[in-house]
Formats: sequence, structure tokens, C-alpha cells
Amino acid sequence: KLKQQHILPQQLSLWAVANPVTEKDASYTESKVAAGAEVILTQPPLDWDAFQSWMDDAQRRGLHTAARLLVGFPLLSSAGNVAFWAALCQAQGRQQVQQLQQQFIYSEQQLTMSSSSSASAKLPGMTPFAEEWNRQLLSKLQATPG
Repeated sequence: KLKQQHILPQQLSLWAVANPVTEKDASYTESKVAAGAEVILTQPPLDWDAFQSWMDDAQRRGLHTAARLLVGFPLLSSAGNVAFWAALCQAQGRQQVQQLQQQFIYSEQQLTMSSSSSASAKLPGMTPFAEEWNRQLLSKLQATPG
């Protein structure tokens, strides 16, 4: 309405956010699009099943054509990083997110044990598990319509 009333410039793109991990469906996002949101930026899909359910609902509602849906994609590099994003997305108590964090912890422990037994020092970085998890998430997102 603010654009129609010329209070906001016509070229201004209106953005809104959504949290597919905690929202049971896309109805709240639908109201944001109805209010003029042109781009919806989602929180990261830390719980893929919840994200996919939300995305399916968003597509049923036609939100992927009514607005541009951008999925937040942080490059998760550590268990601490998973904990940060889980807290930010209010997803700490979700079972899939807790399991993900445990997988990161385990992979870091394995890397630490193998690094301590080798003579050469390694620079800190992503574990092979973290690299693969990020790669798989990106592939899933690229295959998701919308």
C-alpha cells in the first residue's frame, strides 16, 4: 500500500523473512506476500523435513511465483556454527537439528584424534563431514522448485 500511495519509491523492493523450520505452514508468509513482500528470505533449512513441508505448502499457495523465495544458506563449518544457527533460528530443541549438531561434534572429534596421531600439523577447517553436508544441502536446494 505504501508504494501505491507513493510513500515508498516504486523501485524499492520489499523483503520479508520466513522460518520454515519453526513455522508449521506458509500461511504467515502468504500474508507477508499479500501485504506487498516481493522477496522472502528464509532461515536456513537446518531441519530438511520441516523445510520441505513448508516449501511444499508455499508452492501450493503459489508463493514461489508471487514472490521470489531465497533460502538462507550458511556454510556450516562446525558444531559451534550449527549451535549458533540453531539458536538464531529458534530450532535448538528440534530433534533433526540436535542430531545434526551431534554429527558435527563426532566428525570434529574424529578429525582431532586423527590429527593428534599424525606428525604434521593441520590448519583448522571443515571436516569432510561438514563439506559433504554442505554439498548435499546445496544439491537439495538446487533441485527444489521455486
